Amino acid sequence: MAKYVSPEIYNKYKQQVLDMSLAMQNYVGIEQQRITSCLTDAEIAVKLSLPVEDVREILMIAQNDLHSADAWMESDKEKRRKCSNFFGRRSKTT
Repeated sequence: MAKYVSPEIYNKYKQQVLDMSLAMQNYVGIEQQRITSCLTDAEIAVKLSLPVEDVREILMIAQNDLHSADAWMESDKEKRRKCSNFFGRRSKTT
């Protein structure tokens, strides 16, 4: 069974993990790449004295929290539309 991070741990470390991560971050539509503090999950874990699994869980949830549910739904619709168009064109050429 997977281990879950408590809300207290998540809230305490969320911003620090985002700030130190290698991931491209999106804050209110503005892309910010972390150049000076790009650390791996393991490096972040050492700095924050957390297990690597907790850092990964915090990062995954935090990245999802950066976008509203509407943004996720619009993204899904766009991906479905693009797939439909691609496979529609593909089936006409075969």
